Amino acid sequence: MIPAPPLFPITALIKSRLAAINAGSIEMQRWVLGASLTVLFATASLAEDLFWVVGDRAADRCAIVTSNPVIVGDIWFADGPYKSLADAKLARSTIGACPNKQDPADD
Repeated sequence: MIPAPPLFPITALIKSRLAAINAGSIEMQRWVLGASLTVLFATASLAEDLFWVVGDRAADRCAIVTSNPVIVGDIWFADGPYKSLADAKLARSTIGACPNKQDPADD
């Protein structure tokens, strides 16, 4: 009867292949994480600013803001978003609830 070959060389080969696959998996995870972060920051930096017109009861005026307003307290209405400051100014001039006085900070 012929003796069976020892399993050690095959086991070592399998272990080395599994280690190579695992190393490739870690490398792929690093690439995916890096690509995800790149896309995240690229889209955030390329995003255009949006503008909202808000009614400020305390100041008795309508202001143009660049963050999505929360309607509480002195902020009694919000309109938008608008893609440009010029669009927001035009909208502010057409909103009946806004007083006719201009905000010098917006000009």
